[in-house]
Amino acid sequence: MSKLDEDRYYLELVEYRDLIKNSFFDYIKDKKTMEKLVEKTNNIFLEAKVYPSLKIKEENYFFEYEIKEEKCNKLLVTIAIELMNLLKSKDIQYIKRCNNHTCSLLFIDTSKNHSRRWCSMETCGNRKKASRFSKKQKEILS
Repeated sequence: MSKLDEDRYYLELVEYRDLIKNSFFDYIKDKKTMEKLVEKTNNIFLEAKVYPSLKIKEENYFFEYEIKEEKCNKLLVTIAIELMNLLKSKDIQYIKRCNNHTCSLLFIDTSKNHSRRWCSMETCGNRKKASRFSKKQKEILS
């Protein structure tokens, strides 16, 4: 692969990442449809000539996606396939943005009552709780 191809592939990945991120932020905020993201994803599939193929493994049937175009950004196509799987799943309705205003991560809320607020309790949730505790302690001491 040439340096020019590497640079192009990298730029495609960055642009697609930004489109995914912005589309999900808009979806979470306003429940907007992700038309641009769907269109871009479909174009990725067309350019890479991605076809579903029905397979059998240990008496179980499943789809596997085959990439027919040799000269394509296979990482980009793999991300597009996984995005498609997410968008068609019921999990899409549970995508949330972390409640920590300094964090830009999204997560799928798999909690029982879908009330999770942090991308990770160990990082963002703990920081927020520790900050609240410190504030209360300062108020009590003043």
